[in-house]
Amino acid sequence: MSGMVVLLLVMLACATTPTPTVDPGLEQTAVALGVMATQNAKNQATLQAASLPTAAPTVDTLATEQAAAQLQAATAAAQQAQAQTEAAAQAAEPTTQPPTEAPPPPDPAEARAAEMDSIIQQMKSKNWFKASEWEYHDAGSFEQTWYDTKTFDRWGTGIDGGNVVIYGEASWRFVGTAKEGEQSGCGFAYGEGDLDHWHASFLTMDGVVHTYRQRGGEFIEMKGGNYYGKMTDPTQIVVVVEDKMLSVFINGVEAVRFRDPYLQSGEVSFSVKTGSTRGFTCTIENAAVWELR
Repeated sequence: MSGMVVLLLVMLACATTPTPTVDPGLEQTAVALGVMATQNAKNQATLQAASLPTAAPTVDTLATEQAAAQLQAATAAAQQAQAQTEAAAQAAEPTTQPPTEAPPPPDPAEARAAEMDSIIQQMKSKNWFKASEWEYHDAGSFEQTWYDTKTFDRWGTGIDGGNVVIYGEASWRFVGTAKEGEQSGCGFAYGEGDLDHWHASFLTMDGVVHTYRQRGGEFIEMKGGNYYGKMTDPTQIVVVVEDKMLSVFINGVEAVRFRDPYLQSGEVSFSVKTGSTRGFTCTIENAAVWELR
């Protein structure tokens, strides 16, 4: 019974509740307004986001500097290691050095010319001659033994001149008496135009300078002079002929000086005279002739 009552009550309730009728136009309008509201909300949010300042990324400056320093140190270490490697490789390789060339030996002729120039300069400084210019000729060395006590011979140098300085360092070998030694000596002939025209000066073993002249058929001994210094081995003999004036110096000391108008230009020769039949040997080294200008 009670169940029927409930059923009746339900039926009455359903019958009395009216079902609302929805207008389709209004429903579409509501939907459109909702969509529009949603879109406006999105647009508003976008504008607000755009108006906010953009935050820059935070940079760790200290870390960056440390990284740069580490990179620089690593680069330097790599460069140093490379340099050490290259140096070690070069040290390991055999070093090829170009052969060292020895300097050429000095030219004997040039060395001798320089030595003789020093000698002639000393003569000039002592006023042994007046000329300021000269031409040097190397006369070489000479050695000869002579046995004829009545004559003497001449050995030419091939050097000609009128005004000349003749130089030589003389030494000798002799076996005989003192008297024979007075007639034995070394010297030079000069101004030899031919066999019959020449002059010759000798230093004999007693320290006397003898000068001779051959002029055609005339042969005479001219003015002599004494050398009072010590005879040395070798002994320096210098003959100077300039402007018809003859001077002879022994070891730097003037022993003879006189004028002869018959002094002439001609060949310079070595000469030897002896007072002993056993012979006299004369050696003249470092001989030189300067033609005076």
